[in-house]
Amino acid sequence: MAYYRKKQLPRTLYVVEMLRWGDREQHSYVIGVFDSEYDAKQCGEIEKSWRGGKYEYEVKSIALNDWDDRDGEKYENHEQTRLLSFTYSTNMMGPWDLNWYRDRNLLKNVWITVDTEELANLLRMDIGMKYRIEEVTEHYAGGRIDIRGDTESPYGDEYNVPPMLMKDWNAFGAWLWDLETTEQWDYDILISIFEGEVLNGRKIRWAK
Repeated sequence: MAYYRKKQLPRTLYVVEMLRWGDREQHSYVIGVFDSEYDAKQCGEIEKSWRGGKYEYEVKSIALNDWDDRDGEKYENHEQTRLLSFTYSTNMMGPWDLNWYRDRNLLKNVWITVDTEELANLLRMDIGMKYRIEEVTEHYAGGRIDIRGDTESPYGDEYNVPPMLMKDWNAFGAWLWDLETTEQWDYDILISIFEGEVLNGRKIRWAK
């Protein structure tokens, strides 16, 4: 076993694929990978006989640890595209505290009737009794915009975003998710373009 672990793999490998009636669209499957073209063809012949002549075999040679980019053009293009591409996403960080909503008169009292034995036992109340809860009338969301790309920090950049109406936040996040730019857009540009293109000129409904 030690010999095979130390042995270097050959540069060229041969993949044997079986094609039903010689047509990949009908059905195909790979039966093996070999370091010898002769062995690969032998395997194909044996499999062809085993399948009653319904399948033809095809041998493809593949260079190991190599690909068609000898001049590095594809790699350079990839690096330039990666470095010149900026992506954006929202990261919701609140508000979670009911006091925030209470301070802005965004809570209402709702009376709930105890209608199950489980709830009655949990609240130590009788079925038919009522209890009061506070319910948010309009949900808001805020947090930050996370930016990935060729930023000054290797961990990316971020913009703080104050709370806005949840519907606007969701629309803003969906738009940012699909946005990709060749240079980093600042916060004001992102807000302005979102309001113009997505909200059709309407302003974001910020929290008071």
